[in-house]
Order: sequence, then C-alpha cells, then structure tokens
Amino acid sequence: MLSRLVKSHEEHLPAVLEEIGTNPEQLKKDVASLREWYSYQTHLPQDTKDCVLASFLVGCKNSMEIAKRKLDMFYSERRHYPDIYGSCDPASHELTKSYKTIYTITIPTLTPDGSTVSMLKLKNPDPDQYSPLDPIKRLNMMYDLMLDQTTISSKNYLIYDYIDSTPAHVAKVNPLIVKTHLAERYIRRWQEYAQSTDIRRVFYSSISTSSLLCFQSFLPVRVKGLIIINCPKFAVTTYNIMRNFMSEKLSSRVHVYAEGASVLSKHIPQEILPKDYGGNADYTLESLNDYWHDTLIEHRDWFLNESLHNSDESKRPADSKYKVEDALVDLDKILDLKAYSELKQRSAHHFDSPNHPHLDKTIGTVTLEFNDVVTKSCLDKFLQKILWEKLTDSSGNTVDIIRMKGIVRVSDEESPVLIQAVYDTYDIEHVQQDLDVSTLVFIGRCLDKTQLYDTLKDCIPSSKS
Repeated sequence: MLSRLVKSHEEHLPAVLEEIGTNPEQLKKDVASLREWYSYQTHLPQDTKDCVLASFLVGCKNSMEIAKRKLDMFYSERRHYPDIYGSCDPASHELTKSYKTIYTITIPTLTPDGSTVSMLKLKNPDPDQYSPLDPIKRLNMMYDLMLDQTTISSKNYLIYDYIDSTPAHVAKVNPLIVKTHLAERYIRRWQEYAQSTDIRRVFYSSISTSSLLCFQSFLPVRVKGLIIINCPKFAVTTYNIMRNFMSEKLSSRVHVYAEGASVLSKHIPQEILPKDYGGNADYTLESLNDYWHDTLIEHRDWFLNESLHNSDESKRPADSKYKVEDALVDLDKILDLKAYSELKQRSAHHFDSPNHPHLDKTIGTVTLEFNDVVTKSCLDKFLQKILWEKLTDSSGNTVDIIRMKGIVRVSDEESPVLIQAVYDTYDIEHVQQDLDVSTLVFIGRCLDKTQLYDTLKDCIPSSKS
C-alpha cells in the first residue's frame, strides 16, 4: 500500500507543480538552492532527503522563504508538543491501544486533483478506551513516513466519522490538552462562550480542527477539506459556533453532515473510497488500519531515531532568523524592535518608514493610523485576512507579515485593545489607556501601505462605498 501511495504521488506531481506555477526541472533547481541554505542550518537533521525539501517547496507553493520557515518549525516545534511528537514508538502500549480503538488510515490512492485522503473513526466505542490525541500522533507518523519516501502532494482531505461518539467521549477531552495544540486565536475567543456553552463540547469538536491546524502549521500540507459525517447534534451545534472564529476560507473547507457515508461522494470519488464506505476500491477501513499499523511497526527503528526528527537547539547558528522558542519567533536577532514601543499619534492616516535600520535589508516597516472606531468582529476579519489568507502585492509576491503590534479603539469594548502578532498567530488584550487615534505597526516583506490600508477599510462597514 505504501508503494502504491508513493506511485500515486509521483503520477500526480507534474499536475500539482503546474498548479503552483513550476515544473519538475525548476523544482530540482529550487531543491538544490534550498539544500545549500539547509546545509548551514547545523541544528537541523542533516540526513534529510531531497524529497522532504521538495515536499516543503510544493506545500509552500514554491515560496523559498516560507519553505525555510516551515522546515525550521517542522523540526524545532516538536519538542513543544510531546503529546503528538514525543515517544513516537509504534509498538508502544499507547499507540497499540489506539490502533485497536480508533481506525486511523490514509487511503493509498490520491484524488484526481492530487489530494491525499485520511480518515478517523472509532473502532471500539468504549469511552474508557478512548484517547483523543493518540490517533493524531499516528496520523502525523504516517505523514512523516510518506515525507521520507517521496515528494508528497500538498493537498489533503481529513474525514472524521463520528458514529458511536457519545457525551462520555466528550468527558475524556481535557481542554488544557487541546489548548496546547490549538491556535491561541481560537482559544481566546472561545472564552466568552464558557459561561453559556458547555465548553467541553467545543473542545471535543475542536479535536478535528486541532489536527487540521496541526497539519497546516508543521507539515507541508494544505488541508483542502475537513469532512465530518454521522455528526451528533451536540457536535453540529459546536461546529457552528466554531465557524464564527474561522476565516471565510477556512470555514468553507469544513463540511459537517448528520448523514453517513453516502455524502462522501460529494467530495471524494467512489473509485478510491473503502468498500465499506460505498467505494469501489479493493480495501476496507479495517484492512487499511491493519496495514498502517504493520507499516509503522516495520519502520520502528526509523521512528525511534530522534536525531532524524528533531532539531538540536544547542547547534542553532547565532544568526538564524528562524529561531524558535516556545512557539514564538525570536526576532531580536534581525530587527530593531524599538519601532513597537513608539506608537505615537500622527496626523497622517498611514505612512511607511523605508529608512528604518533593519539588519535584514529585505524587511520593511509600515505604520497605519486611523480615526475609525471598529467593531471587534471587523478587527478580527482584518487580522484574519492579512495574517491567514496571505495577500499578494502588485508584482504577485506574497506579503509576509513577520510581526505586528498596535493599539486600536473598538466600538463594542470599554477600553482600547492591544494587538500583537507573530506570523499567522495573533493575540488581543484590553489596555487601560485613553486613545484618540488607532495605530498599527507592521514588520515584514513586500509590505504595501496602500494595500494594507485599503484592506482595513474594506473590513470597516462605514468606510465602504
């Protein structure tokens, strides 16, 4: 099955490369360039294969800088997530128990557009045997193994079959565990629902979203769809709540159905679905679960070699611009961060600071000032658009916001809010301060002050024509 999956990836690769504007020859050259940079990253595993580097380039739509950042995060962030990346022994009691309790599989054939399809379903409905994070660990181990075998397609569908899920399974979910793995941007905004909603149900439903974000954060994978079938009523309600916190793009990729396998054909061709899910393939969910368990066991020595899967932070070069500590990028090495402490009020709506003395000359600073009083929802919409949806400038380059800080007047809040962001993660907190003019400071690459200001105006209803 693994060789069959590898072959399917190889067959679809030319079309996937064409979709992101490159080709096999150019990819080979780009891998060589990425390899040259990688050789100087002495803290990263140096036995990494070219197919791994190629997968990150494909998954990052051939952006060299984003691929570098994700590669560093892929190896460096794992130590912060021991529940998923620690003790990856496929023969361990925990993972053997997970194999017997939850079907965790990847279908060995890609969809016509080159997407991988993975699936999870309770095998043993006994909630006492249920552990929510172990199947996510097993799924990540499958992807680690696929990365080591071939250049993988960047697109992925995740299917969760919630049949036999009960409130007793909800009680097994520890919100603190999910908070560790789910982006802070969701957690903070869920807190306001804690008084009126059974927050444990929200976290239970978020297990699937947690794995989605985990995939997109650390793996060279773009989740094309999260498909929930046989969804119980309590989970339908909480998924609808979660949509309020998602960007429009992410929300459009989440499909929740009370129906069973019959709806899968809306998204996945029947030719590759397991036979017990209405498909025409020569395998079942049971046989795939057995196969992947055996395959992970066969590669046990590879999984146990931690030097292949984790960074050695003691060897990180002092000038590494991607230094990671507690899931935050330390920018002090490359930026003069005094720009953030000088949020002075100025009369102009927006201006940039091209002469700011950055050590990295490709990085610029833009400051926006505005008198509009925005709502919290409009502010969230703006932040999600610029941080999650990745704008492009007039030349087609991806706008890369490395860090942002600001203070903004919000109409539905008693006091201004302080906003801080590093890459695609942001945090909002209240500050006790009188404020007449709102200010946002951006540091990044390919920043366009007019584009940022227009995007802000588009998110403020009163500013639209």
